Amino acid sequence: QVRIRPQAKGDIFLLYLILYGVLRFGMEFLRNDDRGPSVGGLYPSQIVALGMVLIAGSFLAVHASERRKHE
Repeated sequence: QVRIRPQAKGDIFLLYLILYGVLRFGMEFLRNDDRGPSVGGLYPSQIVALGMVLIAGSFLAVHASERRKHE
C-alpha cells in the first residue's frame, strides 16, 4: 500500500506550488486577451508557471530522497 503524505516541512507548500503552476499553465491557454508577445509559443505567465512547477518539483524530489536516506 502506497501512501502519499507530506512528511518534511514545506512539502504542502511545494505541492501547492506544483498544482497551482499546472492549473495556471492550463488556464493561460483558455484566456482570450492580448498578453503581449509569446516566446516559443508560450506566454510569459506560462513560462513562469512552468518554471515554478519544475523548481518546486525538484525541491520535493530532494526532500523525498533525503527522507529515504534517513529511513
